[in-house]
Amino acid sequence: FVFKEQFLPGWEARLDGKPAPIERWNTAFQAVTVSAGEHRLEFHYRSRALGRGAWISAVALAALLIALMRQPRERAR
Repeated sequence: FVFKEQFLPGWEARLDGKPAPIERWNTAFQAVTVSAGEHRLEFHYRSRALGRGAWISAVALAALLIALMRQPRERAR
C-alpha cells in the first residue's frame, strides 16, 4: 500500500493493530507492505516539534507570570 504522503519522521503505521514498518517508496513517499486479503491499516503522525513548542511556550508563560508577580506595585492614592 502506498500512502502518498511525504516520508518524514514522526509517522507511525499499524497493520491490524500491530506496529508496521514504514518504507520509503519512490524516494519521497511512504509505503507499508501488506499481504493479500482484508486488513486494517492506520497511519498516525506525531509531531516532535509540536511537543517541544508546547514545552517552550509553557516555560515562557511561567517566566512571564513570575516576572509580573515580582514587579513592584504602585500604591493607590
